[in-house]
Amino acid sequence: MAPTGNGRWFCRIPMSPAKKSRELDLSAFPPGTVTEYSTLVCLACIFKLFTSQLHLAPRTAYSEIKRYSPTIEELTAPVAVRPFFDSEEKHPHCPYCNAAKRWHARLDTYRIEGGKSTDVARRALAKSLPTKDGRVQFIETKTDRRSLTGSTRSGAISTWIMTPG
Repeated sequence: MAPTGNGRWFCRIPMSPAKKSRELDLSAFPPGTVTEYSTLVCLACIFKLFTSQLHLAPRTAYSEIKRYSPTIEELTAPVAVRPFFDSEEKHPHCPYCNAAKRWHARLDTYRIEGGKSTDVARRALAKSLPTKDGRVQFIETKTDRRSLTGSTRSGAISTWIMTPG
C-alpha cells in the first residue's frame, strides 16, 4: 500500500462503547492536511432490517453486519442517512428507532491529503496501527487534478477561506 502523489488516505477506527477511544497522534502532519469526520451507526436499525425485511437468521445478520465496510461517501456525507446519524449528545438515541447508546458504533474517519509533505508521516502512521483485527482500515483514493476546472477550483478555495475556524 504505497502512497501516491495526490492520493487521499482514509482510515477509520470503529470504537466499541466498552473500550476507551484510542487517540491518534497526527501532530507529524502539516496543518490543513488532516480532516476528521465522526459519525454513528445504529446497529439496531441494521439488525432489524436484516432479520425482519430480509428474513436472515440472527447469526447470519450478525455476521453480515461485522463484514460490512462503509463507503467513503457514507462516512463523510454532510448529512448522514439511515442507519448513520450524527449526534453531539453524551447518551445519544437513534433518531430512526430510538435505540439506546449500547446499539451504536462510532466511526471516526481521518482524511489525510497526499503530497510530498505527508508521505513519510503517512507511511509511519500506516505501519504503527494494527490492521489485523479490522478495527483500522486504510482506503486510498486518487483525485484527478484535470477534473478540477477553474470554477471548481475557485469554489473550493472560497469554501475553504469562508469556513470559520
